[in-house]
Amino acid sequence: MLSWSTPLAAQQSPPARIEGVVYDSLRARPLAGAVVTVMQVSPAPQQYFTAATDAAGRYRMDSLVAGRYLVGFSTPFLDSLELQLPQKELALAAAKRARGDFATPSRATLARAACPGIPLPKGRGAVVGQVMDAETDRPLGRRLPCTGRRWG
Repeated sequence: MLSWSTPLAAQQSPPARIEGVVYDSLRARPLAGAVVTVMQVSPAPQQYFTAATDAAGRYRMDSLVAGRYLVGFSTPFLDSLELQLPQKELALAAAKRARGDFATPSRATLARAACPGIPLPKGRGAVVGQVMDAETDRPLGRRLPCTGRRWG
């Protein structure tokens, strides 16, 4: 009996790529230095990849296997607001490219999320926060209410 086997390298599908741009909606320009996270959902096993955006807000992940991926991004600013944006699910075919473009929320969206039900007219800002115990790093009481103040 004869048996033919295909070399492992020939059995693997050609690599694919995920690329995109992260845009800073607050400053109306590409966002440099954002951390883009890609999680391979299938095929198993799950794998994680990260990349930082360049000065033009671009990122690129090469040499990925075909499958499903969750893609998201973070910045120190969004982290400071304790804001985590939803991820995008991308289906990636062998030897193909998939785009995952992102943008930070606009000023109006951030204000609505931080201060629900409190309109902030143009020229007003908001101070939002939570008082933390310095020893335990746990919140002391409830969140502080939003307040509007005229600047300038």
